[in-house]
Order: sequence, then C-alpha cells, then structure tokens
Amino acid sequence: MATTMTTSDTMVADVIAQYLTRLGLRYVFGHPGGETAHLIDAFRRAGVPFLLTHHEATAAFMAAAYGDLTGIPGVCLATLGPGATNMVTGVANAYLDRSPVVALTAQLSLNGPKGATHQLLDLNQLYGAVAKGSRLVTAENVYAAVREATAVALEERPGPFHLAVPSDVAAIKVTPLAHSDTAAPTNSVPSPSPQALAKMDALLARSSRPAIIAGLGALRSQAQDAVTNLAHRWRAPVAVTPKGKGLIPEDDPLFAGAIEMAGNDIVVGFLQRADLILAAGLDVAEMDKPWLLGAPVIHLDTVPNREGYYPTEVELCGNVRPLLNQVTERVSRQGAWTDEELAQHRARLRDYVCPPSARLQPYQVVETFREAMGREAMATCDVGANKFLVGQVWKTYRAGTFMMSNGLSSMGYSIPTAATMKLLNPQRQVVAFVGDGGLSMYLGELETLKRLQIGLPIVVLVDNSLELIRRSQERRGYVEIGTTFTNPDFGLLARSFGLPYYQVTNVDECRRAAEEVIQANRLSLIAAEIDGHDYHL
Repeated sequence: MATTMTTSDTMVADVIAQYLTRLGLRYVFGHPGGETAHLIDAFRRAGVPFLLTHHEATAAFMAAAYGDLTGIPGVCLATLGPGATNMVTGVANAYLDRSPVVALTAQLSLNGPKGATHQLLDLNQLYGAVAKGSRLVTAENVYAAVREATAVALEERPGPFHLAVPSDVAAIKVTPLAHSDTAAPTNSVPSPSPQALAKMDALLARSSRPAIIAGLGALRSQAQDAVTNLAHRWRAPVAVTPKGKGLIPEDDPLFAGAIEMAGNDIVVGFLQRADLILAAGLDVAEMDKPWLLGAPVIHLDTVPNREGYYPTEVELCGNVRPLLNQVTERVSRQGAWTDEELAQHRARLRDYVCPPSARLQPYQVVETFREAMGREAMATCDVGANKFLVGQVWKTYRAGTFMMSNGLSSMGYSIPTAATMKLLNPQRQVVAFVGDGGLSMYLGELETLKRLQIGLPIVVLVDNSLELIRRSQERRGYVEIGTTFTNPDFGLLARSFGLPYYQVTNVDECRRAAEEVIQANRLSLIAAEIDGHDYHL
C-alpha cells in the first residue's frame, strides 16, 4: 500500500521511486546498505516491494529479466563501494543482452569529510563502461536524470542506465513529481527508404532458395507471427539465435535450428545452401563465430548494420514486425526447398546432438522435462556446456518463453531469471537448467527463492567440472588445470533449505522426478548425474 506524502515530505528518493512506479514497476531487486535506506523506503511508500537478494549481481539479473519480459525497465539497487562493484556483472549482462534496466547505487555523501576515500569509487566512470549512460543524481537534476535513465534504457537498442545517488542527496526535500512529468518514453524508429525497398525487391525476385535468420531484434518487436507467416509464404527455412528461440515454433517443418549452439556446423552447413539470407533482428551481440554464409544478406532491424559483422546488400531499418509484414506482401515466389531435404537436415542435427548411450545423457534430462511440461512452459539455462545443449535441444514454441545470457554469457544467470519468470507468471510452468559450476556461484539464492515462495524445479547437470573450459584446454593440448571440483552433498544442501531433492541417474528416475516436481509446483532441486564428456557440442 502506497503511503500518501505531503509536498514538504517529498525527497529526491521519492521522485525516483514515483517516476518508476508510474511507468508500471512492480518490484525492485537488490541488496541494501545504510546509504540506500532512503531509496528503499521511498519505493515502499510508492507501493513497490524491495526484494532482497544475497548478491547484487543476482538483483541485476532479475531486473534484466523483468525488463525483457515486461518492456518496463527493471530496477536493481545496491549500496556504494563493494555493493556497486558486485552489481556490475549483472548490469553488463543487461548491456550486452539489450535488457532495459535502471541500476541504482548509493554514493558517498557530497558533504562528507574532506579527503575521505572510504568506499569511494568513481561509479559513473565504472558503470559508464557497462551501461548506456551513467549520471550522478542531485536535487537539481533528479527529474531530468530519471527521465533520461528510463528513456535511454528503452530506446533501441535497449540496455541499462545507471544512477548514482549520494546518501545525503537522497533525503533532500524537493517539489513533488507531477503526473504530467511521467509520460511513457517514446521509442521512434525510422522507416526504410523507397530505394532500399526497390533493391530488396530485386533480390527477392532472383532468389530461389531463401532462408531467414531471426534474432533478438525480432523478439523485442513481438514478431513471431510475422516471422512464421513470411517463412510459409516464402517457403524459407528459419534458423534462430539462442535469444530468438520461439520466433517460429520449433516443431514447424521450416525450423532449421539455433545457430551458435550444439551442432552449429550442421545448421550453418544447411544455411550455406541458401542463395539469399534475410537477417531479421539479427544482433551481433549474440555472435562469436565467423560469418560463413556467402549468400547476399538483407539486414532488417531497428538500427543499421553498424558493426559490419556480416556484409549486407540492402538494409531496411524500422520496426521489425511491420517490416517483415512488408516483405511478406512483396514475396512473389516460393523457395525451392523440398520437404525431404528439410526433414533430413533436422534429423541429422538431432542425431548429432542426441546420440544413443547406455548412461544418462544430458540431452535426455532436457527432453524429459520438456515432455513433462506443457507447451507453454518457460525455461532458462545457464552458461557452459549446458548452454550449448539446452539452447539447441529445448523445444520452444512461443517467443519470450526461453531465456539465456548470450551477449555477456554470464554464469549464474539461469536461476534468478527463472525466478523472475515465475514471479511474473505464477500460473505458468517454469524450469531452470544450470550446471554445477553455475549453481555453486550463487547457492545463497536458494534461500531467496524459498523466502519469496517461488515454485520452480532447478535442474542441475552434475559433472564436477567446468566442461567447456576443460575441453578448450584439451583441444589445445594443455594439461587440464582448474576445471574440476568437488560438489557439496546436494541432498543435504536441499534439506538445509527445506527443499524437495531428487538425484537421478537414468531416464526413468528423471521422468518420475519431473512429474512429481511439476505436479507439486514447489521449489525443488534435481541433481542429474551425467558425464561431461557426453556433451555433443
């Protein structure tokens, strides 16, 4: 319940809280310090609960997921000094994954002792390297600062904006915020030129084997139906980036797989048969392998192809969904891809990623949970070998129901993101896949999820190694050093948090565990004992 304040009571902290609340903010995620007390209480008075996490990076992961899922900037909060530095990883993740976030940190009092350096860091310089912008808030600029933070966070391409609030500034009395000062930020994008459309028409007319690669920009534009309609009108296979999973249902015969995930060589080899590539919202932030496609490329996104990661014949800049609809209207012939070659490609990809074996395979764990959960289930995965597997194997049918850290690729991302998914969609089935290395980084957040009564299964792929790095050492002929470790007793760990626990070593045990935890809809820990050598990446 928001608390009514008089004009004389309104502080700088209230201006920030009220502005963000009127945009539709429902939660603030963070870890407090004494210097953040004014901000936290201002959000309380505005009716927005502060959700305590055990680590500041977790708060930023959760805020980023909130921004991605709602279109409203998520808010994370940390104190100065080590609290602010801890939060940097999560903010950097939002920066490279294009997630709208307002990151609030405290800062030393402007009227503190002369020459004091205790916990003093130039936070604006620090966050300026991992955010779209950073400002020091004062009583004079607070209105402009909070407007700028939300507007810049939302404009294409989205990302985080940092506000540093000195502890004495937060409590300064100011004029209250007027409702007219909180208009939703606009996000205008250009329209393609007639010349660009004419050039595209010529490419469409010549193409007989077109293909589509759909990515993060198409996801933000809510372009699933537009991508699918174009694919069928054009008879063009569709590959997606990991963060674009669901832009075409993955049981559609035209779905060609996720690029840069397990079996990438097979997906790229198939796309090399195309004579024209439509890059729909393809964001280079997701790419770290060379561009190996020789066909002409139509770049279609809200921003030009500034990075030059792939060469383009024509660039169409604007809102991705209506642009895709324009392309659909202009297509006059279907591609020559046959049902047989599309089916053969899909079978080859699956055979590579999902080989038979007598022992429990990582892909079997993922597929077992996929089969046990409804078609509308939501999932996250962490970073490491599990990321490449889950990113290819987890079937996604609806855009926005699968999330991973791919721009920054930060371990520890999966569980906080799944928690936000469940907070916002309490009736939906949500599952978090994580490696044992990623889980160990943020074990304390199991208490966070238990306290917040977030019911989701956490599936830990246990191989006692940082398998992706171990393979990198092995591939280079180096001695394997620093990539294996001993795990805690996950059963004792789960019981210490009061969580149901399952240890699974075969498909039948995995299936029973999946059915039970989904039925119970409780926070649960499932440890799947696998061999890291079984990942086919």
